[in-house]
Amino acid sequence: MRLLKFFVLSILLTILISLLFQLKFSINDFSYPPISISDGMEYGMIYSPSAASVKVSISCSNKTVVSVRDVERNTTIYTGVIYRSDLISLVFPHPGYYEFSTNSTSVACSIVVKPLKIGFPTRNWNTHFIFGSLMAFMLAFLIWRGGRDS
Repeated sequence: MRLLKFFVLSILLTILISLLFQLKFSINDFSYPPISISDGMEYGMIYSPSAASVKVSISCSNKTVVSVRDVERNTTIYTGVIYRSDLISLVFPHPGYYEFSTNSTSVACSIVVKPLKIGFPTRNWNTHFIFGSLMAFMLAFLIWRGGRDS
């Protein structure tokens, strides 16, 4: 019984420490490098270490179509026509690589990504809270049950 209590308590503490680290994570902790697409290049990539809501500043030499693709899931999260420059809002749904591409190799583009809000994806937060709550209830039950048996 003691081993089970210790195991449940250690899982609960690990979840709480993970949540505390996530709450301490700040926008100032990281920045994205600028992306330059020119001279025959068709795309540029960045890595996002966390889920994030970002503002993307795109400046191109001509009118062009810009697409943003989630490399891990192979899905397009944004496609739009850029008339020289534009500011768009995007959400990177999870940590991973994101590809910015143009429809032409003759257009030069400069892309700057600025984080607005960062953190766990909502699904991860929900999993942490549900699993943490289950462990807390299990620990409370084990302590209550242990008190009744003695």
